[in-house]
Amino acid sequence: MKKLLVDVEELEPVLIIMPNSAWVNQYCWLAYYTVMDIFATHGLPTPQCRDKNPCCIFHFREYSDLCDIHDGIKNGNLALNAFSVLPSLHASLSALQLEPVGKAWILLKVGSLSSNYGQDCQFFIIH
Repeated sequence: MKKLLVDVEELEPVLIIMPNSAWVNQYCWLAYYTVMDIFATHGLPTPQCRDKNPCCIFHFREYSDLCDIHDGIKNGNLALNAFSVLPSLHASLSALQLEPVGKAWILLKVGSLSSNYGQDCQFFIIH
């Protein structure tokens, strides 16, 4: 993982998406990589992208850029089936998407002895 973060500036936010095997089993790896491509390119001119392979680590200039991309993808329904409903609603809404595409980790500080990171449990939840 360290090699993948070598080009990241110290305070540049990084989004790391870990695949959800239940989602991948339902939709397939090609669908997963299609969603990751959307995160890599949404809002950027072609052929730019914000990942450097593997396509699960995305670099942003500012945290607000990360939020804007997330909201644009979710609100524009650009990544079909990537976002799920709240787990507390699963029993009553069984026809809706129950599994998110993955788990999102956000790294806010790179390069120091104590990096600032955490899992965003609401990242792939529809509110």
